[in-house]
Amino acid sequence: DPHVRNDTAALNALALIYLSGAVKSRNKMKGFELLARAAALGSMEAVYHMADCYLEGNEVEVDESFAFRLIQSAFSDLYPDFATKKQNWDVLPDFAVRMGDFYRLGLGPFQDDFLALRYYLLASVAQSVRDGILGKGVFSDYTEHLDQQIKLLAKSCQCQRGAPVLDSDTFFDTYG
Repeated sequence: DPHVRNDTAALNALALIYLSGAVKSRNKMKGFELLARAAALGSMEAVYHMADCYLEGNEVEVDESFAFRLIQSAFSDLYPDFATKKQNWDVLPDFAVRMGDFYRLGLGPFQDDFLALRYYLLASVAQSVRDGILGKGVFSDYTEHLDQQIKLLAKSCQCQRGAPVLDSDTFFDTYG
């Protein structure tokens, strides 16, 4: 369909339908191809879902290192615009949670609880921004996951509320 060909939202939605296996007449590889097209057109959502494919081995070989590089590269493009121009608020929480998960689990270049904590704190702030703009529940809600991980990692990193890394007033000054 020519209307879908360059519409990244439609490409993403269709790709997820194919990848779920809901379309029996096509194989799941079509879903991955649609994600690749949407990513090439600039969709950060597609990049996020492509990383999932590499983490889960969905139509590609499992490659956690490549999945990390996809997320890290996209995050490095998203974060500066979020912090300075108030852009990318719609997808940054997803990428920040994923970066935190990578470092917490050691799926990136190394395991680092302190970096994971910082990404989770950023995800919490970014989710608050997103919820404030769109309302709660429109996108993925990481509140429970973030609260749990922040509490566990703060304890293991010997951080507490009021310390610069956990103080929301100074968080952006201490991040990165």
